[in-house]
Amino acid sequence: MTVPILIDINFAKRLPRELFCDLRFTELLSENAISVLSHPCDKNEIRRRQEIFAFFEDDGGNLLSDCINGIKRHKKLYYLLCESKTELERLSLRTAGLRQYAVLRGCLFRLSSCTALKEFDTFKNGENEQKTAEEAEKILSDMGGAIISFREKCRLFERKDGEEENERIKRCASALGIPIGERQVSSLKLPPSVASGVLELFPEAVQRLYGILEAYPADHGKELWSYLPQLEFLREMIAMKRKAQGKGLPCCFAKISERRKYEAEDIYDIAVLLIKEELPVGNPAHFFEAERVFFLTGTNGGGKTTYLRTLASNLVFFLGGCAVFGKSASIYPFDTVITHFPADERFENTGRLDDEKQRAEKMLAEAEGKNAFLFLNEVYSGTNEENGCELLKALALSISEQGHFCLCVTHFYRVSELSFPVLSPAGGYRIERTDEKAFSHAQRILKKYGLDKSSLDLRRKNNAIKSAEP
Repeated sequence: MTVPILIDINFAKRLPRELFCDLRFTELLSENAISVLSHPCDKNEIRRRQEIFAFFEDDGGNLLSDCINGIKRHKKLYYLLCESKTELERLSLRTAGLRQYAVLRGCLFRLSSCTALKEFDTFKNGENEQKTAEEAEKILSDMGGAIISFREKCRLFERKDGEEENERIKRCASALGIPIGERQVSSLKLPPSVASGVLELFPEAVQRLYGILEAYPADHGKELWSYLPQLEFLREMIAMKRKAQGKGLPCCFAKISERRKYEAEDIYDIAVLLIKEELPVGNPAHFFEAERVFFLTGTNGGGKTTYLRTLASNLVFFLGGCAVFGKSASIYPFDTVITHFPADERFENTGRLDDEKQRAEKMLAEAEGKNAFLFLNEVYSGTNEENGCELLKALALSISEQGHFCLCVTHFYRVSELSFPVLSPAGGYRIERTDEKAFSHAQRILKKYGLDKSSLDLRRKNNAIKSAEP
């Protein structure tokens, strides 16, 4: 059976595993969720996923939980079937699995009310499985009477003789104010000998069971398990969004930009809330085609690395079709996201600087020919300021010439002398553009003393008029 597409995954695209370690995703999300985010989407699938997220959020999460629990229940019954020891137990588990499959089909059919999931209306024809399961359950019930349960693992119960007398005594005790708890019915797993005996006692019923279950093999419906990682990804991302909104933090679906850019307002790192349990600080992001490569420098503890993680993690969320954690955003669907964080101090064959050079070359090779956004954290920190700045300059020029976008965090202050825009912490974990601030300040001084371009042009015009007067 071919199942409808829940989330269309482009397996040809894959983000590097170290990216998710650098951004602390391994502490935030399950491996199932990370496996989905590992494959960035094109603009059409981003738009479709945003619609799917909105659908489940409007539902309140009930349908999402029903689908997840339904698949897990179906898997559990199958694994119990694989471990079963008797034929009677296998028949009962196949029946329970078929019933669960019918229930699960009903849950999946409800997804078709979402425009992006309209193909799930193919699940509406699950009546055959339901009728077959009901017929098999009736046969098993007749075989077991009141003392055998065929739910999951076959169990043998004691008879309920004298139940009416027990209920009368319980009512009398309750009238006298004497509480009596519910009677615990003891049970034990059906012994193989008893299971075999039941099969021999009801040969005709057993043959009918084989006949009606013949059309449904033991692994019937197993293909639906492929939805589980995707459903858990949806649930985890929705839970993260609700956590943020519960703290009064903004979230939104980013607009899909046709032009290459990354523009956002009050964007923040959700990991600060979920891991540190602190309220994160929002910051702007303004990366455009004209200015694609930025340096971020400043004192330690000012929020440089947090800002880098903020931009990188929200870009990954956007490429997964998820909401981004910020007030507003307009982002281009880049092909890939690459991070370069400091490695540990263990270098078997090379020193730290040589290792970073090799990693930088590998990073550029991975980005070649793609629309890439690179996030570099303290590259070349294993050398001095002068040498580090020269290496960073060469790397930034290569990134720019290849047409990539980049944010580079560094402690080398001399990068402000390079021909790239610079960001710096401004206190309170806010990040501001320092080269633009300095330019604006210079413009105000020039204007104050009438030395800016417009003032000089006006002065020349006035002088020309005076010179022309007789």
